[in-house]
Amino acid sequence: MVETLATLAEPLQHRPPQPAVVLFIDVAAFTPHAERWSSERTHAFLALFTRLVAEATERCGGMIADFAGDGALVIFGVPEPGADDVDRALQFIERLYATVRECPDWPGLALRVSGHAGLVRLGVMGGDRHRRVSVSGDVVNTASRLQDCAKSSGASLALSDALVTATPAARRWAERVVLTKMQPQRLRGRTTIVEVWVGEPSGHGAGQPLAPE
Repeated sequence: MVETLATLAEPLQHRPPQPAVVLFIDVAAFTPHAERWSSERTHAFLALFTRLVAEATERCGGMIADFAGDGALVIFGVPEPGADDVDRALQFIERLYATVRECPDWPGLALRVSGHAGLVRLGVMGGDRHRRVSVSGDVVNTASRLQDCAKSSGASLALSDALVTATPAARRWAERVVLTKMQPQRLRGRTTIVEVWVGEPSGHGAGQPLAPE
């Protein structure tokens, strides 16, 4: 993405919408813990969280679009979409959870990951002194709202049917980690009904790489 921005006179200005996978990562119950922690302890935890997310993202070829407190927005399929974006996004989910489980400094807080696949619009936003790459579209909003499904069902994962059924390997992954399809959901602030799969990344067979096509 840095190379793309550096080589374009008007970065991303005329770029059409493109397919991508959008994942939101959130730390469950972070707020009550932060209330009890010192500012130094909170800073140390957020530094650890961002490092683990960054490591997993880099290993799987994604892009971190944003960090906001105990949350992160990770995108697969930018700057150029690829045939394996969905599969790499699911690999990222497993790698992130495995990395957290194996980290001796992680304080035991749970992660929630929600995700959706579809068309997004890349752009560069901001003023003269501060600019950043933005990813916008209903796919981003839907992926964010899927966090509510994870919370209400007590699950770690909430992924849209569009993501779970995007490739044969993704469908096999959902079966392997034993995701469960919910009743169609009307997400907060949206009128369209969405089919959602929920579950745990540590289900049967979790941690194994996706089978090739």
